[in-house]
Amino acid sequence: MRSADTQLPLGIKPKPTVDDWRQAAEKCAEQYPGDQRRLNYYLDGLAKAEDMEKAA
Repeated sequence: MRSADTQLPLGIKPKPTVDDWRQAAEKCAEQYPGDQRRLNYYLDGLAKAEDMEKAA
């Protein structure tokens, strides 16, 4: 359990990391084989997260 001072305010979510996007893309490919449109959403998110990580 987190202490009160480390919790994010309600409604604010942490940004997904590169690993989060990668795991989501892998899970999507397993759950929805052949659904390229759905997979592209996660692959695009992964590419954007990788670009942001490189820029930082």
